[in-house]
Amino acid sequence: MNRFDHPIFDKKYIPFILLGLIVVAGIFLRTYHFADWIRFNDDQARDATFVHGVLSGRKDLPLLGPNASGTRFRLGPLFYYFQSASAWTFGDTPVTLAYPDLFFSILAIPMLFLFLRKCFSDRISLVVTALSAVSSYAVEYSRFAWNPNSLSFFTIFFLYALSETDTEDRKRKLSWTILSGIALGVGVQLHTLFLLVAPFVLIAFFLLTFRKQPSIWKTTTIIVAVALFLNAPQLSSEVQTGGENTREFITGIIMESTPIRLLPEYAVVDGVCQVRNNAMIISSSEGLEDCHLAGFRSRLAAEEKALGTFGRIIALSGLALSTLFSVGGYLLLLWRAHRETDPKKRRFLVLVAVYAIAAFLIFIPFATEMTSRYFLVVEFVPFLFLALWFESAEKRFAKIGVSIIVAVIIILSFLNVRTLFETFASYEGAHPERVVAPESVTVSDIRSIAGYIRVHAGTSDTVYVDDRSGDLFGMIKGLFYFLDPYGITIKTLNENTRIAPDFPVFSIDLSSISKDEELLLERSSKEKLADYHITDSATFGRFTVFAFGRN
Repeated sequence: MNRFDHPIFDKKYIPFILLGLIVVAGIFLRTYHFADWIRFNDDQARDATFVHGVLSGRKDLPLLGPNASGTRFRLGPLFYYFQSASAWTFGDTPVTLAYPDLFFSILAIPMLFLFLRKCFSDRISLVVTALSAVSSYAVEYSRFAWNPNSLSFFTIFFLYALSETDTEDRKRKLSWTILSGIALGVGVQLHTLFLLVAPFVLIAFFLLTFRKQPSIWKTTTIIVAVALFLNAPQLSSEVQTGGENTREFITGIIMESTPIRLLPEYAVVDGVCQVRNNAMIISSSEGLEDCHLAGFRSRLAAEEKALGTFGRIIALSGLALSTLFSVGGYLLLLWRAHRETDPKKRRFLVLVAVYAIAAFLIFIPFATEMTSRYFLVVEFVPFLFLALWFESAEKRFAKIGVSIIVAVIIILSFLNVRTLFETFASYEGAHPERVVAPESVTVSDIRSIAGYIRVHAGTSDTVYVDDRSGDLFGMIKGLFYFLDPYGITIKTLNENTRIAPDFPVFSIDLSSISKDEELLLERSSKEKLADYHITDSATFGRFTVFAFGRN
Protein backbone atom coordinates (compact mmCIF):
# COMPACT_ATOMS: atom_id res chain seq x y z
CA MET A 1 0.00 0.00 0.00
CA ASN A 2 1.39 3.38 -1.01
CA ARG A 3 1.80 5.58 2.05
CA PHE A 4 -0.06 8.35 0.22
CA ASP A 5 -3.10 6.04 -0.08
CA HIS A 6 -3.72 6.47 3.65
CA PRO A 7 -7.18 8.01 4.36
CA ILE A 8 -5.52 11.03 5.95
CA PHE A 9 -4.37 12.09 2.47
CA ASP A 10 -7.93 12.09 1.13
CA LYS A 11 -8.63 15.48 -0.48
CA LYS A 12 -11.50 16.17 1.90
CA TYR A 13 -9.10 16.10 4.87
CA ILE A 14 -6.45 18.35 3.37
CA PRO A 15 -8.18 21.63 4.37
CA PHE A 16 -8.32 20.45 7.98
CA ILE A 17 -4.68 19.37 7.95
CA LEU A 18 -3.75 22.84 6.69
CA LEU A 19 -6.06 24.37 9.28
CA GLY A 20 -4.19 22.42 11.95
CA LEU A 21 -0.89 23.90 10.78
CA ILE A 22 -2.43 27.38 10.82
CA VAL A 23 -3.66 26.86 14.38
CA VAL A 24 -0.18 25.71 15.44
CA ALA A 25 1.31 28.92 14.01
CA GLY A 26 -1.35 30.95 15.80
CA ILE A 27 -0.64 29.17 19.09
CA PHE A 28 3.10 29.85 18.75
CA LEU A 29 2.60 33.60 18.30
CA ARG A 30 0.06 33.79 21.11
CA THR A 31 2.18 31.87 23.62
CA TYR A 32 5.69 33.11 22.75
CA HIS A 33 7.21 34.27 26.08
CA PHE A 34 3.63 34.42 27.33
CA ALA A 35 4.47 34.19 31.03
CA ASP A 36 6.81 37.20 30.92
CA TRP A 37 5.19 39.43 28.33
CA ILE A 38 1.49 39.40 29.14
CA ARG A 39 0.18 42.91 29.68
CA PHE A 40 -0.40 43.79 33.33
CA ASN A 41 -1.79 47.30 33.43
CA ASP A 42 -4.03 48.73 36.12
CA ASP A 43 -7.16 46.93 34.87
CA GLN A 44 -5.41 43.55 34.95
CA ALA A 45 -3.94 44.25 38.41
CA ARG A 46 -7.38 45.31 39.70
CA ASP A 47 -8.96 42.08 38.46
CA ALA A 48 -6.08 39.95 39.75
CA THR A 49 -6.41 41.51 43.20
CA PHE A 50 -10.16 40.89 43.16
CA VAL A 51 -9.85 37.24 42.09
CA HIS A 52 -7.15 36.68 44.69
CA GLY A 53 -9.61 37.96 47.30
CA VAL A 54 -12.26 35.51 46.05
CA LEU A 55 -9.91 32.51 46.13
CA SER A 56 -8.56 33.42 49.57
CA GLY A 57 -12.09 33.62 50.96
CA ARG A 58 -11.93 37.34 51.73
CA LYS A 59 -14.49 38.09 49.00
CA ASP A 60 -17.56 36.28 47.69
CA LEU A 61 -18.07 35.39 44.05
CA PRO A 62 -19.55 38.57 42.58
CA LEU A 63 -22.99 39.03 41.08
CA LEU A 64 -21.62 41.69 38.74
CA GLY A 65 -18.47 42.00 36.67
CA PRO A 66 -16.17 44.87 35.66
CA ASN A 67 -17.42 48.39 34.98
CA ALA A 68 -18.14 49.29 31.38
CA SER A 69 -15.65 51.88 30.17
CA GLY A 70 -16.38 55.41 31.39
CA THR A 71 -19.60 54.47 33.22
CA ARG A 72 -20.78 52.97 36.50
CA PHE A 73 -22.70 50.25 34.66
CA ARG A 74 -21.28 46.81 35.38
CA LEU A 75 -21.27 43.88 33.00
CA GLY A 76 -22.15 40.35 34.05
CA PRO A 77 -19.69 38.44 36.25
CA LEU A 78 -18.78 35.58 33.89
CA PHE A 79 -15.38 37.09 33.13
CA TYR A 80 -14.50 36.88 36.83
CA TYR A 81 -15.86 33.33 36.95
CA PHE A 82 -13.59 32.31 34.06
CA GLN A 83 -10.61 33.86 35.82
CA SER A 84 -11.46 32.31 39.19
CA ALA A 85 -11.82 28.85 37.61
CA SER A 86 -8.48 29.22 35.84
CA ALA A 87 -6.70 30.47 38.96
CA TRP A 88 -8.23 27.67 41.07
CA THR A 89 -7.12 25.06 38.51
CA PHE A 90 -3.66 26.31 37.54
CA GLY A 91 -2.64 28.54 40.44
CA ASP A 92 -3.39 32.12 41.42
CA THR A 93 -0.95 34.16 39.30
CA PRO A 94 -1.36 36.98 36.77
CA VAL A 95 -0.40 34.51 34.03
CA THR A 96 -3.08 31.92 34.80
CA LEU A 97 -5.75 34.64 34.87
CA ALA A 98 -4.99 35.25 31.18
CA TYR A 99 -5.45 31.59 30.20
CA PRO A 100 -9.19 31.87 29.37
CA ASP A 101 -8.61 34.76 26.94
CA LEU A 102 -5.68 32.89 25.39
CA PHE A 103 -7.81 29.75 25.05
CA PHE A 104 -10.73 31.50 23.35
CA SER A 105 -8.37 33.42 21.07
CA ILE A 106 -6.92 30.12 19.86
CA LEU A 107 -10.42 28.67 19.39
CA ALA A 108 -11.35 31.74 17.32
CA ILE A 109 -8.96 30.60 14.57
CA PRO A 110 -10.77 27.36 13.59
CA MET A 111 -14.09 29.04 14.39
CA LEU A 112 -13.38 31.72 11.77
CA PHE A 113 -12.58 29.00 9.22
CA LEU A 114 -15.91 27.25 9.83
CA PHE A 115 -17.67 30.63 9.74
CA LEU A 116 -16.17 31.61 6.38
CA ARG A 117 -16.59 28.12 4.96
CA LYS A 118 -20.37 28.53 5.09
CA CYS A 119 -20.20 30.86 2.08
CA PHE A 120 -16.68 30.67 0.63
CA SER A 121 -14.42 28.01 -0.82
CA ASP A 122 -11.99 26.11 1.39
CA ARG A 123 -9.11 27.91 -0.37
CA ILE A 124 -10.36 31.39 0.44
CA SER A 125 -11.46 30.39 3.95
CA LEU A 126 -8.01 28.94 4.69
CA VAL A 127 -5.92 31.87 3.47
CA VAL A 128 -8.06 34.40 5.33
CA THR A 129 -7.97 32.25 8.47
CA ALA A 130 -4.17 32.04 8.13
CA LEU A 131 -4.01 35.83 8.14
CA SER A 132 -6.19 35.99 11.27
CA ALA A 133 -3.78 33.59 12.99
CA VAL A 134 -0.87 36.00 12.49
CA SER A 135 -2.79 39.27 12.78
CA SER A 136 -0.85 41.45 15.21
CA TYR A 137 -4.17 42.89 16.44
CA ALA A 138 -5.63 39.45 17.21
CA VAL A 139 -2.38 38.27 18.79
CA GLU A 140 -2.02 41.41 20.93
CA TYR A 141 -5.48 41.00 22.46
CA SER A 142 -4.88 37.31 23.16
CA ARG A 143 -1.84 37.93 25.35
CA PHE A 144 -3.43 39.39 28.47
CA ALA A 145 -6.56 39.16 30.61
CA TRP A 146 -9.34 41.63 29.85
CA ASN A 147 -13.09 41.19 29.66
CA PRO A 148 -13.49 42.12 25.93
CA ASN A 149 -10.63 39.91 24.73
CA SER A 150 -12.63 36.70 24.27
CA LEU A 151 -15.41 38.47 22.41
CA SER A 152 -14.01 37.71 18.96
CA PHE A 153 -14.67 34.00 19.46
CA PHE A 154 -18.13 34.40 20.99
CA THR A 155 -19.23 36.85 18.29
CA ILE A 156 -18.37 34.44 15.48
CA PHE A 157 -19.73 31.51 17.46
CA PHE A 158 -23.05 33.31 18.07
CA LEU A 159 -23.59 34.10 14.38
CA TYR A 160 -22.48 30.63 13.29
CA ALA A 161 -24.62 28.79 15.85
CA LEU A 162 -27.64 30.96 15.04
CA SER A 163 -27.37 30.06 11.36
CA GLU A 164 -26.99 26.36 12.20
CA THR A 165 -30.43 26.34 13.85
CA ASP A 166 -31.81 26.54 10.30
CA THR A 167 -32.29 22.75 10.00
CA GLU A 168 -35.12 20.23 9.96
CA ASP A 169 -33.25 17.84 12.27
CA ARG A 170 -34.91 18.45 15.66
CA LYS A 171 -32.02 17.23 17.82
CA ARG A 172 -29.49 19.20 15.82
CA LYS A 173 -31.74 22.25 15.92
CA LEU A 174 -32.11 22.06 19.70
CA SER A 175 -28.35 21.62 20.18
CA TRP A 176 -27.49 24.66 18.11
CA THR A 177 -30.30 26.65 19.73
CA ILE A 178 -28.80 26.02 23.16
CA LEU A 179 -25.29 26.84 21.87
CA SER A 180 -26.64 30.10 20.39
CA GLY A 181 -28.05 31.01 23.79
CA ILE A 182 -24.72 30.20 25.46
CA ALA A 183 -22.79 32.37 22.99
CA LEU A 184 -25.27 35.21 23.48
CA GLY A 185 -25.29 34.84 27.26
CA VAL A 186 -21.49 34.96 27.45
CA GLY A 187 -21.03 37.70 24.85
CA VAL A 188 -23.32 40.22 26.53
CA GLN A 189 -21.19 39.89 29.69
CA LEU A 190 -17.96 40.73 27.90
CA HIS A 191 -18.68 44.06 26.19
CA THR A 192 -21.47 46.64 26.27
CA LEU A 193 -21.40 47.08 22.48
CA PHE A 194 -22.23 43.41 21.95
CA LEU A 195 -25.08 43.84 24.43
CA LEU A 196 -26.39 46.63 22.17
CA VAL A 197 -25.80 44.90 18.81
CA ALA A 198 -26.95 41.33 19.57
CA PRO A 199 -30.70 42.15 19.93
CA PHE A 200 -30.76 43.52 16.36
CA VAL A 201 -29.35 40.22 15.08
CA LEU A 202 -31.84 38.19 17.11
CA ILE A 203 -34.76 40.26 15.78
CA ALA A 204 -33.48 39.89 12.21
CA PHE A 205 -33.12 36.13 12.74
CA PHE A 206 -36.73 35.91 13.91
CA LEU A 207 -38.10 37.99 11.01
CA LEU A 208 -36.06 36.17 8.36
CA THR A 209 -37.22 32.75 9.52
CA PHE A 210 -40.80 33.40 10.66
CA ARG A 211 -42.45 33.05 7.22
CA LYS A 212 -40.77 29.69 6.59
CA GLN A 213 -41.02 28.47 10.19
CA PRO A 214 -43.81 30.12 12.24
CA SER A 215 -42.62 28.06 15.22
CA ILE A 216 -39.32 29.97 15.22
CA TRP A 217 -40.63 31.83 18.27
CA LYS A 218 -39.86 28.67 20.27
CA THR A 219 -36.24 28.68 19.10
CA THR A 220 -35.90 32.39 19.84
CA THR A 221 -37.45 31.93 23.28
CA ILE A 222 -35.02 29.13 24.16
CA ILE A 223 -32.05 31.25 23.03
CA VAL A 224 -33.16 34.15 25.21
CA ALA A 225 -33.93 31.82 28.14
CA VAL A 226 -30.46 30.23 28.01
CA ALA A 227 -28.84 33.67 27.79
CA LEU A 228 -30.87 34.89 30.78
CA PHE A 229 -29.95 31.76 32.74
CA LEU A 230 -26.24 32.52 32.24
CA ASN A 231 -26.95 36.06 33.43
CA ALA A 232 -28.79 34.84 36.55
CA PRO A 233 -26.27 36.44 38.95
CA GLN A 234 -26.74 39.83 37.28
CA LEU A 235 -30.53 39.44 37.38
CA SER A 236 -30.29 38.49 41.06
CA SER A 237 -28.33 41.67 41.71
CA GLU A 238 -31.02 43.69 39.92
CA VAL A 239 -33.71 42.19 42.13
CA GLN A 240 -31.68 42.90 45.29
CA THR A 241 -30.88 46.50 44.32
CA GLY A 242 -34.15 47.44 42.67
CA GLY A 243 -32.65 47.67 39.19
CA GLU A 244 -29.72 49.90 40.12
CA ASN A 245 -27.40 48.48 37.45
CA THR A 246 -30.05 48.93 34.76
CA ARG A 247 -30.39 52.59 35.74
CA GLU A 248 -26.62 52.96 35.49
CA PHE A 249 -26.76 51.38 32.03
CA ILE A 250 -29.37 53.88 30.84
CA THR A 251 -27.50 56.78 32.46
CA GLY A 252 -24.23 55.62 30.89
CA ILE A 253 -25.79 55.43 27.42
CA ILE A 254 -27.16 58.96 27.79
CA MET A 255 -23.90 60.38 29.17
CA GLU A 256 -21.65 58.70 26.60
CA SER A 257 -23.86 59.38 23.59
CA THR A 258 -23.83 62.41 21.33
CA PRO A 259 -26.33 65.25 20.83
CA ILE A 260 -28.50 64.64 17.76
CA ARG A 261 -27.22 67.81 16.05
CA LEU A 262 -23.68 66.37 16.08
CA LEU A 263 -24.57 62.94 14.71
CA PRO A 264 -23.61 63.75 11.08
CA GLU A 265 -20.16 64.90 12.20
CA TYR A 266 -19.78 61.84 14.43
CA ALA A 267 -20.86 59.58 11.56
CA VAL A 268 -17.87 60.87 9.59
CA VAL A 269 -15.59 60.30 12.58
CA ASP A 270 -17.00 56.78 12.95
CA GLY A 271 -16.40 56.14 9.26
CA VAL A 272 -12.76 57.24 9.42
CA CYS A 273 -12.24 55.21 12.58
CA GLN A 274 -13.80 52.07 11.07
CA VAL A 275 -11.79 52.43 7.86
CA ARG A 276 -8.46 52.81 9.65
CA ASN A 277 -9.08 50.08 12.19
CA ASN A 278 -10.29 47.60 9.58
CA ALA A 279 -7.04 48.19 7.74
CA MET A 280 -5.06 47.91 10.96
CA ILE A 281 -6.62 44.55 11.89
CA ILE A 282 -5.55 42.87 8.63
CA SER A 283 -2.29 44.72 7.94
CA SER A 284 -0.97 45.91 11.34
CA SER A 285 -0.96 49.47 10.01
CA GLU A 286 -1.16 52.16 12.67
CA GLY A 287 -4.50 52.14 14.48
CA LEU A 288 -6.12 54.90 16.47
CA GLU A 289 -5.76 55.65 20.13
CA ASP A 290 -8.87 57.75 19.64
CA CYS A 291 -11.26 58.36 16.79
CA HIS A 292 -10.95 62.12 16.43
CA LEU A 293 -10.24 63.33 12.91
CA ALA A 294 -7.32 65.17 14.47
CA GLY A 295 -5.67 61.76 14.86
CA PHE A 296 -5.38 61.32 11.11
CA ARG A 297 -4.42 64.96 10.57
CA SER A 298 -1.55 64.64 13.06
CA ARG A 299 -0.31 61.49 11.35
CA LEU A 300 -0.54 63.24 7.99
CA ALA A 301 1.55 66.12 9.34
CA ALA A 302 4.12 63.69 10.77
CA GLU A 303 4.45 61.84 7.46
CA GLU A 304 4.81 65.12 5.59
CA LYS A 305 7.44 66.34 8.02
CA ALA A 306 9.43 63.12 7.70
CA LEU A 307 9.15 62.53 3.95
CA GLY A 308 7.81 65.80 2.55
CA THR A 309 5.16 65.70 -0.15
CA PHE A 310 5.93 62.03 -0.80
CA GLY A 311 4.99 61.19 2.80
CA ARG A 312 1.71 63.05 2.44
CA ILE A 313 0.96 61.15 -0.76
CA ILE A 314 1.69 57.83 0.98
CA ALA A 315 -0.58 58.68 3.92
CA LEU A 316 -3.45 59.83 1.69
CA SER A 317 -3.02 56.82 -0.60
CA GLY A 318 -3.17 54.52 2.39
CA LEU A 319 -6.38 56.17 3.58
CA ALA A 320 -7.87 55.93 0.07
CA LEU A 321 -6.99 52.24 -0.21
CA SER A 322 -8.35 51.55 3.28
CA THR A 323 -11.57 53.40 2.41
CA LEU A 324 -11.96 51.36 -0.78
CA PHE A 325 -11.41 48.15 1.17
CA SER A 326 -14.06 48.92 3.83
CA VAL A 327 -16.70 50.67 1.73
CA GLY A 328 -16.27 48.10 -1.01
CA GLY A 329 -16.49 45.37 1.63
CA TYR A 330 -19.90 46.56 2.83
CA LEU A 331 -21.16 46.82 -0.75
CA LEU A 332 -19.83 43.37 -1.65
CA LEU A 333 -21.49 41.90 1.44
CA LEU A 334 -24.87 43.41 0.55
CA TRP A 335 -24.50 42.42 -3.11
CA ARG A 336 -23.48 38.85 -2.19
CA ALA A 337 -26.49 38.53 0.13
CA HIS A 338 -28.78 39.90 -2.59
CA ARG A 339 -27.45 37.59 -5.31
CA GLU A 340 -27.21 34.42 -3.20
CA THR A 341 -29.64 31.74 -4.41
CA ASP A 342 -29.19 29.27 -1.56
CA PRO A 343 -31.82 30.31 1.07
CA LYS A 344 -29.69 29.17 4.04
CA LYS A 345 -26.58 30.96 2.83
CA ARG A 346 -28.62 34.04 2.08
CA ARG A 347 -30.13 34.15 5.57
CA PHE A 348 -26.65 33.69 7.03
CA LEU A 349 -25.23 36.56 4.97
CA VAL A 350 -28.15 38.80 5.93
CA LEU A 351 -27.56 38.06 9.61
CA VAL A 352 -23.89 38.92 9.25
CA ALA A 353 -24.76 42.10 7.33
CA VAL A 354 -27.26 43.12 10.03
CA TYR A 355 -24.59 42.61 12.68
CA ALA A 356 -21.92 44.61 10.81
CA ILE A 357 -24.25 47.49 9.89
CA ALA A 358 -25.88 47.62 13.34
CA ALA A 359 -22.41 47.80 14.93
CA PHE A 360 -21.42 50.62 12.58
CA LEU A 361 -24.55 52.62 13.42
CA ILE A 362 -24.33 51.99 17.17
CA PHE A 363 -20.71 53.16 17.14
CA ILE A 364 -21.72 56.60 15.80
CA PRO A 365 -22.86 58.24 19.09
CA PHE A 366 -19.70 57.00 20.80
CA ALA A 367 -17.29 57.71 17.94
CA THR A 368 -14.98 60.10 19.77
CA GLU A 369 -14.81 57.77 22.78
CA MET A 370 -13.69 54.74 20.81
CA THR A 371 -10.21 53.24 20.68
CA SER A 372 -8.92 50.22 18.80
CA ARG A 373 -10.11 47.87 21.55
CA TYR A 374 -13.74 48.69 20.71
CA PHE A 375 -13.26 46.82 17.45
CA LEU A 376 -12.95 43.46 19.18
CA VAL A 377 -16.73 43.33 18.80
CA VAL A 378 -16.33 43.45 15.00
CA GLU A 379 -12.87 41.90 14.65
CA PHE A 380 -14.15 39.33 12.15
CA VAL A 381 -15.59 41.98 9.79
CA PRO A 382 -12.36 42.98 7.94
CA PHE A 383 -11.53 39.29 7.46
CA LEU A 384 -14.99 38.77 5.99
CA PHE A 385 -14.43 41.75 3.69
CA LEU A 386 -11.10 40.28 2.59
CA ALA A 387 -12.82 36.97 1.74
CA LEU A 388 -15.40 38.88 -0.33
CA TRP A 389 -12.66 40.75 -2.20
CA PHE A 390 -10.77 37.50 -2.83
CA GLU A 391 -13.91 35.80 -4.13
CA SER A 392 -14.52 38.73 -6.47
CA ALA A 393 -10.90 38.58 -7.71
CA GLU A 394 -11.21 34.84 -8.41
CA LYS A 395 -14.40 35.32 -10.41
CA ARG A 396 -13.14 38.28 -12.42
CA PHE A 397 -9.54 37.29 -13.07
CA ALA A 398 -9.58 33.46 -12.82
CA LYS A 399 -6.00 32.12 -12.46
CA ILE A 400 -4.52 35.61 -12.20
CA GLY A 401 -6.96 36.20 -9.35
CA VAL A 402 -5.41 33.29 -7.44
CA SER A 403 -1.97 34.84 -7.88
CA ILE A 404 -3.32 38.16 -6.61
CA ILE A 405 -4.75 36.45 -3.53
CA VAL A 406 -1.46 34.69 -2.77
CA ALA A 407 0.52 37.91 -3.19
CA VAL A 408 -1.85 39.91 -0.95
CA ILE A 409 -1.80 37.25 1.78
CA ILE A 410 2.00 37.03 1.73
CA ILE A 411 2.35 40.82 1.98
CA LEU A 412 -0.23 41.20 4.76
CA SER A 413 1.19 38.27 6.71
CA PHE A 414 4.70 39.68 6.44
CA LEU A 415 3.54 43.08 7.72
CA ASN A 416 1.80 41.50 10.69
CA VAL A 417 4.62 39.14 11.65
CA ARG A 418 7.16 41.97 11.32
CA THR A 419 5.07 44.14 13.65
CA LEU A 420 4.75 41.31 16.15
CA PHE A 421 8.47 40.63 16.34
CA GLU A 422 9.23 44.34 16.60
CA THR A 423 6.84 44.39 19.56
CA PHE A 424 8.48 41.31 21.08
CA ALA A 425 11.90 42.92 20.61
CA SER A 426 10.69 46.08 22.36
CA TYR A 427 9.60 43.98 25.36
CA GLU A 428 13.24 42.96 25.72
CA GLY A 429 14.27 46.61 25.64
CA ALA A 430 15.82 46.28 22.19
CA HIS A 431 13.94 49.29 20.84
CA PRO A 432 13.02 51.49 23.83
CA GLU A 433 12.17 54.39 21.54
CA ARG A 434 9.17 52.39 20.30
CA VAL A 435 7.67 51.89 23.74
CA VAL A 436 4.19 53.33 24.02
CA ALA A 437 2.88 53.75 27.55
CA PRO A 438 0.73 52.68 29.21
CA GLU A 439 -0.54 50.11 26.71
CA SER A 440 2.49 47.82 26.70
CA VAL A 441 3.42 47.34 30.36
CA THR A 442 4.12 43.62 30.96
CA VAL A 443 4.03 41.46 34.05
CA SER A 444 7.82 41.09 33.77
CA ASP A 445 8.19 44.90 33.87
CA ILE A 446 6.02 45.24 36.94
CA ARG A 447 7.51 42.27 38.79
CA SER A 448 11.10 43.45 38.20
CA ILE A 449 10.39 47.05 39.24
CA ALA A 450 8.47 45.90 42.31
CA GLY A 451 11.38 43.64 43.25
CA TYR A 452 13.81 46.55 42.96
CA ILE A 453 11.60 48.77 45.11
CA ARG A 454 11.18 46.02 47.72
CA VAL A 455 14.95 45.55 48.04
CA HIS A 456 15.69 49.28 48.24
CA ALA A 457 12.79 49.96 50.61
CA GLY A 458 14.81 48.40 53.40
CA THR A 459 12.74 48.08 56.55
CA SER A 460 10.23 50.75 55.52
CA ASP A 461 6.63 49.64 55.04
CA THR A 462 5.80 52.74 52.97
CA VAL A 463 7.40 53.97 49.74
CA TYR A 464 6.71 57.03 47.62
CA VAL A 465 6.71 56.91 43.84
CA ASP A 466 7.00 60.13 41.88
CA ASP A 467 3.80 60.37 39.87
CA ARG A 468 5.47 62.46 37.16
CA SER A 469 4.16 60.14 34.45
CA GLY A 470 0.54 60.70 35.37
CA ASP A 471 -0.63 57.11 35.85
CA LEU A 472 2.87 55.59 36.14
CA PHE A 473 2.47 53.94 32.72
CA GLY A 474 -0.51 52.02 34.12
CA MET A 475 1.75 50.49 36.78
CA ILE A 476 0.49 51.72 40.14
CA LYS A 477 -2.03 48.92 40.83
CA GLY A 478 0.37 46.33 39.48
CA LEU A 479 3.09 47.53 41.85
CA PHE A 480 0.60 47.34 44.70
CA TYR A 481 -0.30 43.76 43.66
CA PHE A 482 3.33 42.60 43.93
CA LEU A 483 4.31 44.67 46.98
CA ASP A 484 1.23 44.21 49.15
CA PRO A 485 2.14 40.61 50.16
CA TYR A 486 5.32 42.07 51.68
CA GLY A 487 3.37 44.64 53.66
CA ILE A 488 4.65 47.56 51.59
CA THR A 489 2.28 50.44 50.85
CA ILE A 490 2.75 52.70 47.82
CA LYS A 491 1.97 56.39 47.91
CA THR A 492 2.21 58.64 44.89
CA LEU A 493 4.28 61.79 45.16
CA ASN A 494 3.15 65.20 43.97
CA GLU A 495 4.03 68.80 44.79
CA ASN A 496 1.85 68.87 47.91
CA THR A 497 3.06 65.60 49.38
CA ARG A 498 4.90 65.75 52.70
CA ILE A 499 7.36 62.88 53.04
CA ALA A 500 8.13 61.50 56.45
CA PRO A 501 11.87 61.34 57.21
CA ASP A 502 13.82 58.44 55.69
CA PHE A 503 10.91 57.13 53.62
CA PRO A 504 12.19 55.67 50.30
CA VAL A 505 11.34 57.59 47.12
CA PHE A 506 11.39 56.20 43.56
CA SER A 507 10.66 57.42 40.06
CA ILE A 508 9.97 55.37 36.93
CA ASP A 509 10.62 56.37 33.33
CA LEU A 510 11.21 54.81 29.92
CA SER A 511 14.67 53.27 29.53
CA SER A 512 15.28 55.49 26.50
CA ILE A 513 15.79 58.46 28.83
CA SER A 514 18.94 60.44 27.96
CA LYS A 515 21.47 61.94 30.38
CA ASP A 516 19.94 65.37 29.83
CA GLU A 517 16.48 63.98 30.58
CA GLU A 518 17.85 62.30 33.68
CA LEU A 519 19.20 65.64 34.91
CA LEU A 520 15.84 67.21 34.16
CA LEU A 521 14.15 64.41 36.12
CA GLU A 522 16.38 65.08 39.12
CA ARG A 523 15.84 68.82 38.85
CA SER A 524 12.05 68.53 38.64
CA SER A 525 12.01 66.01 41.47
CA LYS A 526 14.00 68.36 43.68
CA GLU A 527 11.15 70.83 43.46
CA LYS A 528 9.08 68.23 45.30
CA LEU A 529 11.85 66.52 47.26
CA ALA A 530 14.07 69.42 48.35
CA ASP A 531 17.29 67.74 49.48
CA TYR A 532 16.72 64.37 47.75
CA HIS A 533 18.88 63.27 44.81
CA ILE A 534 19.26 60.13 42.66
CA THR A 535 21.30 57.53 44.55
CA ASP A 536 20.76 54.47 42.37
CA SER A 537 19.00 53.28 39.24
CA ALA A 538 18.37 50.08 37.35
CA THR A 539 16.94 49.31 33.91
CA PHE A 540 14.53 46.45 33.36
CA GLY A 541 13.83 46.01 29.66
CA ARG A 542 11.96 49.11 28.59
CA PHE A 543 11.84 50.91 31.93
CA THR A 544 14.33 52.49 34.32
CA VAL A 545 13.59 52.94 38.02
CA PHE A 546 15.44 55.64 40.00
CA ALA A 547 15.98 55.52 43.75
CA PHE A 548 16.27 58.85 45.59
CA GLY A 549 18.07 59.55 48.87
CA ARG A 550 18.94 62.55 51.01
CA ASN A 551 22.23 64.40 50.79
